[in-house]
This record gives sequence, structure tokens and C-alpha cells, in this order.
Amino acid sequence: MAKRPLIITHGIVRDASHMKAMAEYFEQRGHIVFNISYTWRTEVFQNIIDEMASKITAALATLSTSELAEDYDIIAHSMGGLVVRGLIAQRKIPQPKNVILLGTPNKGSEAIDKFTKVPILYMIYGPLARDLSTGKNAIWQTFPESLPDDIAVATVAGNKSESMITKWLLPRPNDGKVTVESSRLKDETDHILLPIFHDEMYLSAKFFNVCADFLDNGSFNKTRQAYDIPIVNKASV
Repeated sequence: MAKRPLIITHGIVRDASHMKAMAEYFEQRGHIVFNISYTWRTEVFQNIIDEMASKITAALATLSTSELAEDYDIIAHSMGGLVVRGLIAQRKIPQPKNVILLGTPNKGSEAIDKFTKVPILYMIYGPLARDLSTGKNAIWQTFPESLPDDIAVATVAGNKSESMITKWLLPRPNDGKVTVESSRLKDETDHILLPIFHDEMYLSAKFFNVCADFLDNGSFNKTRQAYDIPIVNKASV
């Protein structure tokens, strides 16, 4: 059976080159992959949503009717997941079949709250820090709490950190940048917590198998069985 086309996108301070290994993995599995970058250095989050809407629409327009017959899927890392939520909420793109959000700060990032008070870090993240925060003016506050019922959405969280500083400063468990609690989304189809750190989600070939599990089967059950990972209670979201 032919694999559905796949859109992949990155997080803040990243671009398509950081998602290259993931894109190549899914291409080898038979997916038509569009690894799409956006200009994250902007003062207005809506600019990113509009840019991505144009690029995704153009990418899907290159597909034949048969290639798009089974719809398409999206995998988004970190802030890229908020961009995807905005695209879907504003109906800027055709509705995907499956969406996987990797370490996305769906309820904002406590790391942003803490570290953008440091001038040099604010210089890196710029005005978008406001939209990634846990504050009432953050962009995620304007999105619906859940995706439409006919989109299967998976959220993935990690509980390892490259930095002991962020690991202990943020509410635990966390992946060094985003807490597990913030990664969750109301009415999500499935959720999995893995022993990985934030950036490992787009670097580890072993982790790509986890994403493939959801795209193929609609759940992470095969991954749980393989690694003896418990089911997280969805009622806690």
C-alpha cells in the first residue's frame, strides 16, 4: 500500500536542514516528503502561519490525484507544532489525516518564561518569546484546545535533558525545554513519554520508528510493546 505524503517542519532557531535525517527516513519508507522551512525570526507569529500556508499549499499542488488520494500527514517539532495548530485552526491548509507533535509547547514553555529574561537569550528568540511563553498573550491561547475530531493527533514528550540546569529548573518531567504536561493536547488520539531530550526527537533514527508506528497504526501500541512503555492516562490532560 502506498504511503501518504508527509509534511515535516522544524522548531524555533532551526530550519529544514535539522529535519533532514527524519525526512530521508520517511522517504526510504515510501513517503513523498516535503521538508519545509519557515522564517522564524519575525515579530508576528501570524507571518509564520501565512508563510507556511503558502508553502504547504504549493507542495500539495505538485501531487497527482492518486498521490493525494489517501490524504496526507504532518510531523512537527516544537514550535512547528504551534504553527500547524494555527494553520488548522484558521483553515489555511487542507485538513491532514494524522498530525504528530514532537515536544510542542502546547501550553507554553516554562523555559521561555525563565530564560528570555536574560538579555542575550531574548536577543536570540526575539519577540516570538512572548508567543511561546505560558502567558495569557501567548499565541497558543488563541487556538482551540483540541484539533478537529477527524484528525488523529499524537503528542510525544521526553523526560531527559542535555542540561541539568534546565532539567531541575523546569517542572518535572521535562525534556530540557518543554514539560510533559505542556506537550499534552486535549482530546489527543495518543500520547507517549520517551527517555529522550528535546532535540533528540528529530535526530534519533530509533525515534523515527515511533512516529512511523503512529502513522501506520493510529497508535503507539507497537512501540509500547517493544519497549515496555506504559500507557499514560489521557484523563489527566
